[in-house]
Amino acid sequence: RVTVNPQIPCYECYYCLHDQENMCKLQNYAYGTTEDGAMRDYINVKAERVHVLPDNVTYEEGATVEPLAVAVYAVEQSGFQLGQNAAVIGAGPIGLMIIQVLRSAGANKIYVTEPVESKQKIAMELGADKVFLPKAWNKIGRLTDKLGPDHVYDCVGLSSTFSTALQLVKKGGNITLIGLHASTFEIDIIRLMLINNISVRGVYGYNQDIYKTAINLFFQKKIRVDPLITSRIRLQQVPEIFKVLGNPPHEELKVIVDF
Repeated sequence: RVTVNPQIPCYECYYCLHDQENMCKLQNYAYGTTEDGAMRDYINVKAERVHVLPDNVTYEEGATVEPLAVAVYAVEQSGFQLGQNAAVIGAGPIGLMIIQVLRSAGANKIYVTEPVESKQKIAMELGADKVFLPKAWNKIGRLTDKLGPDHVYDCVGLSSTFSTALQLVKKGGNITLIGLHASTFEIDIIRLMLINNISVRGVYGYNQDIYKTAINLFFQKKIRVDPLITSRIRLQQVPEIFKVLGNPPHEELKVIVDF
């Protein structure tokens, strides 16, 4: 039983040679996006992209190593430290994984903003201390002595959510951008960043070591995936579920395709 790291690096560029394959010159090449193979019975991949699953890791966990790796990389790159407070904007699959990674890393308080009620409940189940509607984000400030959280993780990627992050984060705090939206936006961030000493960092993907760390978190049973699996479908139903996923808001999180 194995899981496949779907990224397809060139193995030759500066970044690949420095264990930063997520920044490879072929950055967006991956099975299931630019390359066919995510939903085949069989596929040829390089042996080093294949990772053995421990016996106590389920197939469902194996199928969600990739989004967990994204979450692990985001928290690692943010510079999060034990005992700090954090806010997560958006309780989709990545946001819910980040909540669990933060909890396992020793977060003090974790606050979440999310508009969909079913996802709010799952966020609480997986370790959030308080969950708010997006328009009520300012209540988080009151719960942190009007300082704001040390870290804000934007898992949505809209101008409105980035604006919220800038206003919400503690002075001298850190904003980590994970969500990637199709639309572009313009926002005046320089003044807020400068006068409040805010650090903003974008993160994309993960490397092989992070992928292995994600598997180990499942091995240690520090991450729960069952609450994230909202549907199980057959291969023939894939076009139908893609239509649902492409028209938010919806209640789907992770959809498992059973062969």
